[in-house]
Amino acid sequence: MTQTWFIIGASSGFGRAFAFHAPRQDQNVVATTRCAPSLDDIVAKAPEGALPLHRM
Repeated sequence: MTQTWFIIGASSGFGRAFAFHAPRQDQNVVATTRCAPSLDDIVAKAPEGALPLHRM
């Protein structure tokens, strides 16, 4: 069964590292950030495993 992680603050630090790593382990990521473009590279690496959400 595939796990899905909901990560708050994925634009830097541990949140970013985990959001980048999890899709490589066949896990899904829902990543939130205040700076939407900061997740572009994560989504580009795993478009089917990463869902970026912009929080205001």
